[in-house]
Amino acid sequence: MQEKWPVDKSPREVGYKIACNIVSRELRYVYAAACSYYGVLLFSDATNDTDLCNRVIVNYEPFLMGDKSPRTGHVDNNLFGIVPFELYRQTKDKKYLAIAKLLANDEWENPRPDGLTIYTRFTADDP
Repeated sequence: MQEKWPVDKSPREVGYKIACNIVSRELRYVYAAACSYYGVLLFSDATNDTDLCNRVIVNYEPFLMGDKSPRTGHVDNNLFGIVPFELYRQTKDKKYLAIAKLLANDEWENPRPDGLTIYTRFTADDP
């Protein structure tokens, strides 16, 4: 049975609940986590919710401290750069650019003959 939209809740309330669920989980260096955290950052920006952004910042801290390190060499790894790039966009704090640029530069280090990155995909989900 499919659950129905909670008619007594606004889209903002539902979005906030989802965002809180995401930031209650560890920010891991995996595709799904990066996409989810990026979504939280977009939601926090759209709703002017600095608390949500700050919760992402706290969860990102181990990457800044060197407790967690970025991995390169695959689209799923390099996609993680969207999180620090978005943190930089929202906070203007340059400390987020090191990992973001590392991942972006790796992606463009050896472009394909057609000028696209070697990580280019033309499907929504890889086979």
